[in-house]
Amino acid sequence: MVNDEDYLYDAAYSELEDRIGDEVIKENRLNSLQRYYLLNYEIAKSPNLLLDEANTILHDSPTAAFVIAYAVCEVVTRGLIIKPLIYGSVLDHIISDVITEKAMASIRGHAWPLATTLAEKLIKTDISKIEHTCDMARDHLIIQISETLDRLSKLRNRIVHRAEFVTEEDANECIFLAHRLMEDIFLKILDSLELALCDGKIIYRSMSQFDGEWGVKARVDHWAEIDASRGLLK
Repeated sequence: MVNDEDYLYDAAYSELEDRIGDEVIKENRLNSLQRYYLLNYEIAKSPNLLLDEANTILHDSPTAAFVIAYAVCEVVTRGLIIKPLIYGSVLDHIISDVITEKAMASIRGHAWPLATTLAEKLIKTDISKIEHTCDMARDHLIIQISETLDRLSKLRNRIVHRAEFVTEEDANECIFLAHRLMEDIFLKILDSLELALCDGKIIYRSMSQFDGEWGVKARVDHWAEIDASRGLLK
C-alpha cells in the first residue's frame, strides 16, 4: 500500500522537477535570444532609416510613404521578432533561416499572429497589443496590432495589385504603427533581455547608460569586439 506522505512527496518533487526544467529551458532561450541580438546589433538600423524616409516624403507622396512604412512593419515582425525568437530555440542561423522562410511561405497575409504566439510560448511575453500614451494629447491608445495590420495589408495590396493611391491619413497611420512596433514592442523585448538601443545599435542596457567620452569608447570597443568575433573586423 502506498503511503500518502510518500505519494504527496513524489508528486510534489515531480512537479518541482518539471518547473525547474521549464525554467532552465526558458533561461537558455532568453540567453540565446540575447546573444542573437548582440551579435546582430545593427538589425534595427535599416528599419529606422526607412521610417525617417517615410516621414520625410509623407506630405509629397503619401502612397510611397505608406509602402515604406508597411515594409518596416513587415521587417520588424519577421526580421526583428520572429527570426530571433526561432533562433533562440534552435541555436543555428541556417536552421532558423529555413524555418522562418518556410513559416512565412505558409502564411497568408501578415505574420503578426505567428510573432505573438512565438513570444508568448517561448519567452512568456505578451506582444499582442500596444498600449501607448500620446505625448501631445495625453490620450491613451490601445492598438490591436493584428486588426490594424489586417486593414493596412488590404490597402497595401490595393496599391501593389491595382495601382491605387492612399491618403496622407492612411500613410500617417501606417507610419505611426511602424514606430510603435519599433519603440513599444521591439524595445520591450530588448528591455526584457536587459538590452537597449544606443546610437541605433543594440547593446547591454547597462552600457547604454555610460556617459561621456569613456562611455562612447566603451560601446565602440564592445561593437568592435563583436565584429572581430565574427571575423568582420575591418
